[in-house]
Amino acid sequence: GYDDAAVGLCTGRARADALIVLKGGVDDVTADEDGICVNVRDRQIEVSGADASEEVRVYDMAGMEIYRGTDRTIALPTKGVYIVKVAGRTFKVAR
Repeated sequence: GYDDAAVGLCTGRARADALIVLKGGVDDVTADEDGICVNVRDRQIEVSGADASEEVRVYDMAGMEIYRGTDRTIALPTKGVYIVKVAGRTFKVAR
């Protein structure tokens, strides 16, 4: 299911991006307690902290799957809100 209240820390950044996604909120960087981090930057989703063999799935808000694979950088076709699933976790991000 979708985790509306994710708290985490993205490591390897110039600053510590501790994040709290409030109910219904969307932020550019989301992370979970296992260190999986989903970041939106330059029209792309960047996934880190997950095993390289873990499949990433990206859906638009209409539920259409727009990506499935093991790449860790995924180009986004348009601005909008996206659901990212990786390693049994679900994240909501916006571009």
